[in-house]
Amino acid sequence: MSIKEEIAKNILFYRKKYGYTQSQLGKLLGVRNTSVSNWETGDNSIDIETLIKLCKIFNVELNDMYGPFGKKEEFTEKERKIIEAYRAKPGMQPAVDTLLLTENNTLANDMKSTIEKVTTPTKQK
Repeated sequence: MSIKEEIAKNILFYRKKYGYTQSQLGKLLGVRNTSVSNWETGDNSIDIETLIKLCKIFNVELNDMYGPFGKKEEFTEKERKIIEAYRAKPGMQPAVDTLLLTENNTLANDMKSTIEKVTTPTKQK
């Protein structure tokens, strides 16, 4: 498969993954929806500056647009914002870890044990 075909498939893949119409994506890039359509069908090639803008919109590396689509795990916009907020507030990370019951969190495991003890019925004599 040619590079042009790979890029065409990737543009279509990521556009659909993020739920953009061709018209919406065109507005974000400052081009007509027919340009987006032509890139996705491989009728026209996208210029490098626009491809870089597209990578920023989809939060992917330029190299990702050249390879097989859907290969790399991607995050939604909401997931990226959650990760950014988590990283920006290191003091809150232990609380988030506790809520998510991460494996290495002793407090979370202690809480789980306590909950199990409280909710387990005792035998009557």
